[in-house]
Amino acid sequence: MYLQIDKSEDFYKDKERRGGQDRRGDLTRPIKNRKIYWIFTHWWAGDLPYVFERHTDITMFLSKQQVQTLAPGNELEDDVVNAYMELVRLREKYMWQNGDLHSPAKRFFIAPSFLMYQTKNLSTNLNMDPYKKTGAKLAEQIDFFKTYHRQFQGPDIQLRDYALFPTCTGGHWILFIVDLNKMKVLLVNPLREDGPFSNFKMIYSVQYYFMEKVLPCWLNYLDPQRFTKKFMKMAIVTVRPKQDTGVDCGVYVCKYVDAILNVIRLEHAVLHPYDDVETFRYRITWELRRGRARHLSAWGLTQRNLGL
Repeated sequence: MYLQIDKSEDFYKDKERRGGQDRRGDLTRPIKNRKIYWIFTHWWAGDLPYVFERHTDITMFLSKQQVQTLAPGNELEDDVVNAYMELVRLREKYMWQNGDLHSPAKRFFIAPSFLMYQTKNLSTNLNMDPYKKTGAKLAEQIDFFKTYHRQFQGPDIQLRDYALFPTCTGGHWILFIVDLNKMKVLLVNPLREDGPFSNFKMIYSVQYYFMEKVLPCWLNYLDPQRFTKKFMKMAIVTVRPKQDTGVDCGVYVCKYVDAILNVIRLEHAVLHPYDDVETFRYRITWELRRGRARHLSAWGLTQRNLGL
């Protein structure tokens, strides 16, 4: 009886919000009510100590406490964000393998958030030129370059057009976007308040050092003919969807990545800070549950294959 009522209610709500337009692939399209009901009764309630989902290409082990951070009003756990990014990497991998994406579509490297944490030993002296390291420091740097150049799904970073670095620092999520062809790097911060440029560089000094100095050195080590620049200047994305609360930064970074892969420019993305963010939380939960990220929109797929 619940499912019969729910189907008609789903149809009504979807029709009401889409304004007569087809919203398949729309990032903000509401999730079905019966799926929300399943989420609340299976993942956000009960006494199970963990959620264990085995799928064809990925096995996730998330504690019940971690899964419950997806519920509205909670700050996402790092492992939840990383699990979602893994689904996005898999989607990219299979769309290329199946021919849904093809040249001249741009290729993306999506780094795990812990990669930035692993750079701490490379960033003990922020004034040191990474090209001038010697001895043990140089050996440590080269070992890092060899270890992390390949993402879990997909080719090496030096074979990509863009690299995305979701990063959590001090309990706050930010996103670095690197154009590997132009050798430019952007910082996207979900916080509503934009401080002076110098404050960002002070707060994220280690991340700045890695992105501006170590990353160009890393790329040059992997492919010295393609990557010749020794420094990348950081720029700030000032126009983008911004969080209204202190707990939604992880959700925004997940959807920044999803929007970029759908060729939605962040300055054009309009997100409701309550309704849409709540929808994103439900969708991320459902995608983790089924082990597959939702498909790219037809429009986004077309734009990608045009090389945009």
